[in-house]
Amino acid sequence: MSSTRTYSGRQLRSLWGAFLRKNRRSIVVVVAVEIISFSIGTWALLHAFGDGPVVTYLLGALHAAIVAILYFTLRISFIAANQDAVRQMRGDFGETFTRDELKKAKRRRLIWGWVDSITVSGGDIDHLVVTRGGGLVAIDSKWRSSTIGSDIERSAGAALKSAGRATSVLRHLGYFKREHTARRRADERSVVVTPLVALWGPISHDVPPAARVQDVDFIAGTQLVGWLRQRSSEKISRRAAKVLLDELEDFRKEHQQS
Repeated sequence: MSSTRTYSGRQLRSLWGAFLRKNRRSIVVVVAVEIISFSIGTWALLHAFGDGPVVTYLLGALHAAIVAILYFTLRISFIAANQDAVRQMRGDFGETFTRDELKKAKRRRLIWGWVDSITVSGGDIDHLVVTRGGGLVAIDSKWRSSTIGSDIERSAGAALKSAGRATSVLRHLGYFKREHTARRRADERSVVVTPLVALWGPISHDVPPAARVQDVDFIAGTQLVGWLRQRSSEKISRRAAKVLLDELEDFRKEHQQS
């Protein structure tokens, strides 16, 4: 599960590729200059000090340092020139940190598993979690330095849409029908996807306990394990969870956007 690239990560990679293509001529010139500098510097050191082990080690370290400096200079230039790249990078951080918390929750036997980055209906579900005793949870991961009221409302709305997309996916997979048959219930809505917003970054230190907007819980990302521990609604069996997780993963792969 953790090997899946996040939606924000895929977007960031696409932006990086576009940046390299747009500036390829300048990059080629810079790389050519670096190669010439490598060659001249290497020749000068070998000519002056010979090719002993110490000199060879120093040359290797120097070459690695220059390559690293070149790469990070390009990355910094890319981020400085593209505000959307900053937004996607922060989103990638948030989703990655949420994954780490979900790994802890699985080790503590609070959840059966989860599937990341499910693309559906023109949007994305960051994490769809199959808990052991708390039903299904659609988590929206957010990285924020600060926030205002309108941003909170938008985040709550986005989380509700994410839960709605998850419900559509489950209906497509026939999950509600299976639950109805197994439990002999007349109401398909008995199984509910709970929306949740996990906040990361400086704003996470200011999230009050029991923060709730538009029936959506907002928590600091580090409190995710504790929040999951308190869930007690729909119990899901190991067998049902395995089937569902496999189907969700197949759906994700089928609908994944490059």
